[in-house]
Amino acid sequence: RYGGDEFVALLEHASSEEEYRPVVDRIHNALREPIQTAAGIHATVSASVGAIHSQFQQGSAFDFLDAADQAMYHSKRGRISAK
Repeated sequence: RYGGDEFVALLEHASSEEEYRPVVDRIHNALREPIQTAAGIHATVSASVGAIHSQFQQGSAFDFLDAADQAMYHSKRGRISAK
């Protein structure tokens, strides 16, 4: 848990979009499944995912998290952002 409602997944060996896209798709698909609350209400959730890979990034761990966070906010605005 990165903070609030933000979570981080580190894929140590993913060095391209082709390698991390299946994980992003699995996350989206899992979250699309409707859930039923204790009160019997059906609910769904969604997620905005920002993804980066080290092939195009350099810097500290903070720099990587910041770049992924920026990519996530691009995703929230409806733009596909995978760097």
